Amino acid sequence: MRRSGVDASAGVLVKCDPPTKQYLKHLNATPGQKKFIIQDLDDTHLFIDPNPAVIAYINKKIDEWNDANTYQPPTN
Repeated sequence: MRRSGVDASAGVLVKCDPPTKQYLKHLNATPGQKKFIIQDLDDTHLFIDPNPAVIAYINKKIDEWNDANTYQPPTN
């Protein structure tokens, strides 16, 4: 049998800015955290595990990160 040389994986394509991509790579490297990045494609794209629990975890962590790093003017 002849192989075509093509490997296929299920996953989700994530498009983001470079700082967000670096944060996702940091989360992926966190000890005790299951690795979710399948492939680092380029400066703004990652191919990640399609597991709904992984997607929920990433969305939660990105929301927390954005909240912590967004200026909120003081309310007087």
